[in-house]
Amino acid sequence: MVKINNPFVSVVIPALNTDQTVGLTLNSLLSQTYENREIIVVDGGSTDKTKDIVKRYPVKLIESDKKGISYQKNLGIKNSKGEILAFTDADCVADKNWLKYLIQNYSSDSIVACGGAILPYISPNTTQTIVERFSAKELIPPNFYFKRDKPIKLKKIKKSFRAECISFISDCILGGNSSYRKDFLNKVGGFDNNIKIGEDIDICYKIHKMGLPIIWDPRAIVYHPPKRTINGLIAQYYEYGKCEAPVYRKNFSKRIFIDNLFCQLYSNAGSFLKRLATVHSQEDKELYLFTPIISTVMLSTLFLGEIRGSAKYGIFTI
Repeated sequence: MVKINNPFVSVVIPALNTDQTVGLTLNSLLSQTYENREIIVVDGGSTDKTKDIVKRYPVKLIESDKKGISYQKNLGIKNSKGEILAFTDADCVADKNWLKYLIQNYSSDSIVACGGAILPYISPNTTQTIVERFSAKELIPPNFYFKRDKPIKLKKIKKSFRAECISFISDCILGGNSSYRKDFLNKVGGFDNNIKIGEDIDICYKIHKMGLPIIWDPRAIVYHPPKRTINGLIAQYYEYGKCEAPVYRKNFSKRIFIDNLFCQLYSNAGSFLKRLATVHSQEDKELYLFTPIISTVMLSTLFLGEIRGSAKYGIFTI
C-alpha cells in the first residue's frame, strides 16, 4: 500500500425497502465538501419505492440478486472505482464534512480503516417517543464517543472472553460510519457473506489480527435515527443477539460463556426502585423512571436472540 493524496472515494450504501429515508441519505452525500467521489447504492431486492427514488439522483444503482448486507457491500466494492471505500446505511444522514475528515486519516500508508461517530438523528417534524429518547441517550453512540475530540487508534481489548465479544464499543468501527482502503478489502476477500449482521465487527477483528491500525475520528459524523417504538427496539436487539453467533464462532476460540444478563437485570431492578424515590427532581421524569424497564426488555430480547443464534449455528453463546 502507498500513500494517496486526494483519493477517489466510492461511497457504498446497501439498501432494502428504505424509501422513507434513502432520499435524506443521498442528499447528505451529494452535499459533501469532499467532491472527489462516487456514490453507489446496492439494492437488495426492495419491494417499495426505494429503487425509483434512487434513480432520481446522480448516483450509481446496482440491483443485487441476493439479500444480505455483506453480499451487497461486496457487490459495491466490485463495481467501485475508488481507492477508498466508505460505507453508510440507507437510513443515515452524513455531516457535510464526513468524507473530508475520514480521508484525512489516510495520509499514512499504514492506515487501512477509519470510522467515526454515529450520533442520533431526530426528525424536527415529529414528537419524540420515550423509546426514541431512550435509544438516543443510552444506545447511540457508545459513551467513549463523547470523550474524544481528536482521531485515535483503536486497539483490541484483551480481557475476558465476554469483554472481547462486546468490545466493538471501544475497538471497532461500525458499518454505518466506516471506510477502508480498497486494496486491503480485495486482499482479504471483502466481507464475509456468511455473516448477516456484524460484518463490520468481523472485518475489524481481521484487521487487528493482522496488526494493522484502525482510526476512529470523532469529527467524521453520521446521524442515525433511533428506534421509535418498543416493538422496533425488540426486533432490532433480537436480530443482534441471533446474529452474534457466527461472529463469535469465527473469531473466538472459546465456545461457551455465561452472560452477565442476570446481574444486569438485578442492577436495573435496583435502579428502578432508586429512581422511584428521586423522579420528582428530574426534567424528563418519564425517561428517567422507565429507562431501567426499557433496558431490561432490550437485554432480555438480546438474550433470547443469542439463544436462537446459538441453536442455529451449533454453539452456546449466552
